[in-house]
Amino acid sequence: MITVRQFKQLKFKSKKNPLEAEEIIGKNLFDAIKNNFYISNKNIVVLCGNTNKGHLGFVLARYFREEANVNVIFLNKKENLDEDFKINYLRILGNLKQDTSLVYNADIIVDAILDNEVRGFIREPAKSAIIKYNNSKAFKIAIDYPSGLNPDTGIAVDIETKNNLIFTLQDMKKGLLQYKNVVVVDTGLK
Repeated sequence: MITVRQFKQLKFKSKKNPLEAEEIIGKNLFDAIKNNFYISNKNIVVLCGNTNKGHLGFVLARYFREEANVNVIFLNKKENLDEDFKINYLRILGNLKQDTSLVYNADIIVDAILDNEVRGFIREPAKSAIIKYNNSKAFKIAIDYPSGLNPDTGIAVDIETKNNLIFTLQDMKKGLLQYKNVVVVDTGLK
């Protein structure tokens, strides 16, 4: 089992620069999703916040593009992105949308909205995106853990995404023990 802090330390101690580490994790995540779910020619929507999960969502969207129809909904302003995030933002620019209602026409939606830094009520636009995500009939996939959930405690601070599958990174998180739909993805970081 691993805590969020331990995972961040592992990423920091890795001999890879942050962009390279995100690329490796994103590719391994894509491979795990593809091995567990048929994605060819599916309509996929990736909901991304300005978070580490959002960054992974951008990387994942690039890989999805090879086999599926993908739209990325970025819930923040590009002006607030760090340089590494901007690189992947520009790589998927043609797939970026603002309309969160696209989740209602998707076959698969991916939660790459919030990390575990939520300390109270979830603010807009993330809150509305989570509500639409939960109301969609699409197959729902969370990256690492559901947005809105503290992965170390298993407690949702406000609302959380409801998912068909959770692809957690590196190792199981204590807060995910309450779920039966968790797949552990080796991040390739040692």
